[in-house]
Amino acid sequence: FVPADGFEFINSMATMDGCTFNPESVVVRDSTSVVRVINANIAGIDGSSNVIIESITTQRVESGNLGAGMKAQIVPRDNIVYSLPSTGVGVFSETFAHSDVTIRRAGTRTLSSVKGNGLYRWHNSYTLNNETEDYTALIPLVLNKYYVYTVSIMVASGEVNKLDFSNNDFDLLKNLDSPLRDNVTDGEWATLGGVVKYTDTEGSGNVRLRFLRTVSTSTVMNLGPIQVVQFDTLAEAIDYFNSRSFWQGTFYEYNGVKTLSGGTAAVDFTDAGFVDQLDTAYGIDLTGDSSTTPFWSSRLQTGFTINGGTTDVVNWRVYRRDL
Repeated sequence: FVPADGFEFINSMATMDGCTFNPESVVVRDSTSVVRVINANIAGIDGSSNVIIESITTQRVESGNLGAGMKAQIVPRDNIVYSLPSTGVGVFSETFAHSDVTIRRAGTRTLSSVKGNGLYRWHNSYTLNNETEDYTALIPLVLNKYYVYTVSIMVASGEVNKLDFSNNDFDLLKNLDSPLRDNVTDGEWATLGGVVKYTDTEGSGNVRLRFLRTVSTSTVMNLGPIQVVQFDTLAEAIDYFNSRSFWQGTFYEYNGVKTLSGGTAAVDFTDAGFVDQLDTAYGIDLTGDSSTTPFWSSRLQTGFTINGGTTDVVNWRVYRRDL
């Protein structure tokens, strides 16, 4: 058990295995120390415990009406999945690897450094220059389901004073800014996350991930992959959390076959059964069935045009280099 008077690590390397944390637990470590936490028993945790959680065995705190639950810095997600195990339902996924992802204000697509968010080459950067909340799209929640959430974030300068999964009277998790503000140095990427059972008495509803800077503090915030995944049981949620997976909700690699008419044919993504691309930064491969080499033109978010031999049959593939 990690007590209120806590542990302090100075120039240390340590593994905490099977320890129990609650909101009163305190762990302090200096910049020269590495503290691994595995098989943690979570009865509440926030920024007062300066640790990085690798794995958990249980998480006992439900959201309630106050957005309580597990608020911790965790190890980065290290693998991408396109489907979920058992009762898993993906309810929110954003890679932030595409152009101008909007959280009320548009972001700036930026190439990640070596110390970036890990899974994708790109992230979006936001300048928070007023006291107006920014927020994601709505995230639907079902009463008494278990949720795994992860947020990849870097505060380049300034300070984020609010980081909540909430909306009006619906609260999944509040004060996620605590481990970010207390334990993470400006300019360093951190992954925040946890497991929480949604038990708000308002019932099923929608939340948003909300951001707000500290008053009068110009703040530059970078965002990487963010996900919220739903499970029926705590055991399933813990297994997924411990897998370090990121669920990518939309897969942007498409393929199909077109027969040209008069040497041309238009590919419309939605007509072909796909969704529109988020921008035009995608690649196109074409393979024709004659000696005429096919080529593309008019590359749009909604599709593109194939050009080639008069009635050639062309296999096409669309792919993204940033995913």
